[in-house]
Amino acid sequence: MDGYPKSVWVGIVTDLVIAVVKLLAAAASGSSAMLAEGIHSLIDTGNASLIVWGLKKSKKPPDKNHPFGHGKELYFWALIVALLIFTLGGGVTIFEGIHQIRHPEPLRSLNTGLLVLGIAGAIELGTLWFTLREFRRGEGRRGLWLGIQTSKDPTLFAILMNSAAGLVGVLIAFLGLYLSERLHKPWIDGFASILIGILLGAVAYVMLVEIKGLIVGEGADPHILAEIRLLAKADPAIQMAGYPPHHVLRSAYDPVGARRPFQRRPGNQTDHASGRPAGKGDPRPLSGH
Repeated sequence: MDGYPKSVWVGIVTDLVIAVVKLLAAAASGSSAMLAEGIHSLIDTGNASLIVWGLKKSKKPPDKNHPFGHGKELYFWALIVALLIFTLGGGVTIFEGIHQIRHPEPLRSLNTGLLVLGIAGAIELGTLWFTLREFRRGEGRRGLWLGIQTSKDPTLFAILMNSAAGLVGVLIAFLGLYLSERLHKPWIDGFASILIGILLGAVAYVMLVEIKGLIVGEGADPHILAEIRLLAKADPAIQMAGYPPHHVLRSAYDPVGARRPFQRRPGNQTDHASGRPAGKGDPRPLSGH
């Protein structure tokens, strides 16, 4: 297990155990929200496994066909994880909730369902605390949301968001199951399932946006760029630094700034590469510029 974040393995084990228990409780109680949570935990187990697979593939050394390595394999599998959450997680649970609203069925074994959800909530809380602690040691030192936005590693923020969604989903299912039984309105259980599906869709959307930025390519962190500009401006050899319009560091030794390919110095210069005068109609730059 060396080289993989501990939170990934913790998530796989806990999600698998919770998924089995939730599905058994869903079969006993007939609760749509419980079934939605069981599907949610089962998908989280598969997603964490895909993250491990992506980590393994991304660590392959460079070869002839991939001279820059396989690092972006992790982004691809993280993208698959987000799509699975959106389609299977969000889609199936919303469908099940609509079915329960249209064809409500009385719930059974309320106490068993609430007990299972209570235990699952405690486990999800422990997993979230463990993942959050590991995340704050790295990307999350500047804040939770900023850490997610600036992270270049989707492993931890994917597990973190899934853990948070799992805890909120358990709370929604608990309230839906309890209120539907107390108020004798089974449609509340279906509505809770729809809310869980919307929650998963929102998590998947945020993940897709962040992973898209990683695949397309993001610039350096704005704080790092600001520090670089401050260091550059403090150098007496640098006259100007910024982006845009002054996106080039302008040196005191070259007050005109970085020359474009066809820019000329005033005066009659010689192109040292050809030995010809670099006149007005010469389309080639001076050698060395």
